[in-house]
Amino acid sequence: MSKNSAKIFGDLNIFLIILKLYEDYFGLWLNGELCYVVNGCVLGEFKGGVSLRDAWSILLDIIQKKKNRINLEIYEMDYETIFSIINDAIYSNDFRIYNIIEEKKFAADFSVLINVKSMLDWTIYCVSDGNMNKLVYKKHNCHKVHGVLMPDNLVEKTLNDTFLYLDFLYNSELSKNQKNIP
Repeated sequence: MSKNSAKIFGDLNIFLIILKLYEDYFGLWLNGELCYVVNGCVLGEFKGGVSLRDAWSILLDIIQKKKNRINLEIYEMDYETIFSIINDAIYSNDFRIYNIIEEKKFAADFSVLINVKSMLDWTIYCVSDGNMNKLVYKKHNCHKVHGVLMPDNLVEKTLNDTFLYLDFLYNSELSKNQKNIP
């Protein structure tokens, strides 16, 4: 694959992440593009450029919180309620989620948004029962919450495969830079 062609991770019909590393990616910055496609809906803008190095770092945090996204009580809720109970705990003073989730877990642990410039218009949460995920998402300044049910391994594999690819790119650039140091 040439560095300036798009790389797709996930299932085209359910959930995927699209990355593109620019031909002129400025070394460790790994400048490029990133967006999600969920149930045929493009989340994010595939223009304007982002630091895929930042996406790499954010993905590591998201992947490490996989177990924190498992919660049967929240999973049983409808898409609107899932979105509001998580979002309200993060962005307002409604902390009822903390009566449901375990101590030392946070509402933000349910976020699977790679929070880079191209994705800033979206909010995306994921809750799992251990086998299936409910992914809920909403565009800012829009009232409708969307949701999709998908296998747990699809979300986690897509996030992990994306991270591993970015990890490879980042470490390749790091290795190049270290060879140039006298």
